[in-house]
Amino acid sequence: MELSNYSKVSFIPGNLHASLQTKKQGKRHSMQRQNLNLVRQMNIPDILRPGETKRFVLMLSKFTIPEKWVLNVSVQEQNGRRHLGVLSPSF
Repeated sequence: MELSNYSKVSFIPGNLHASLQTKKQGKRHSMQRQNLNLVRQMNIPDILRPGETKRFVLMLSKFTIPEKWVLNVSVQEQNGRRHLGVLSPSF
């Protein structure tokens, strides 16, 4: 994965989460989420300064993505409110 900081404030990555979740189908449908185990994390940056881009690797246990589900990977800022969420394209 690659993180880029386009803001004027440094970003300190905190918690990393990966999960499978159902796609949003409409207003009245509930969403289900299944958390995935992170087996290994490599090259997680300590800090992202403004305008900086860094790459890192997340290793997940073996899984398949069912129809109408997507992979969600999120990075939350340490001691902050900002977070980044990435959804896989649906197939």
